[in-house]
Amino acid sequence: MNGKTIKNYPSYSITEDGTVWSKRRKKPKKLKPQGATQNKRYQQVRLFSKEYPKGKLHYIHRLVYENFVGEIGDKTIDHIDENPSNNHYTNLQLMTQSDNSSKSNSKKMKLVDERHEIRRLYNEEKWSQTKIAEHYDCSSTHIWRIINYKKQTKRKGKWVYLPMED
Repeated sequence: MNGKTIKNYPSYSITEDGTVWSKRRKKPKKLKPQGATQNKRYQQVRLFSKEYPKGKLHYIHRLVYENFVGEIGDKTIDHIDENPSNNHYTNLQLMTQSDNSSKSNSKKMKLVDERHEIRRLYNEEKWSQTKIAEHYDCSSTHIWRIINYKKQTKRKGKWVYLPMED
């Protein structure tokens, strides 16, 4: 268990690959990460302190960056290899929210040319939405939209699905 003590949480340490250890008991315990509420791909751990007796959830990639690289400020952390489970500090980079969104949107735009193939895989080859999403490295929700000819937009602050022109 080699690692650094997490800033503001002296009872916890973190390794450079994102393994979090609790030192609250006699024997250190490796914490099991959980999927985030909004995006299950990103891992979180709950840390307890005097300030947060009921615990506070923290993204592991942000803890790794803050403890091994530096301050995040108003920027966002990007996984270079686009694998949100790879939280090693060498796989994390600081980006503006705008740059990170552009990176994500460019990947989605590539799928525009693949829509017919995606629907063929689903309807004829009987691939699951999850399998297709893994194949194209995107979310299963995005695949659902393509299969069901839907596009997503916000109306009065709520997300709605509209028919997609093909």
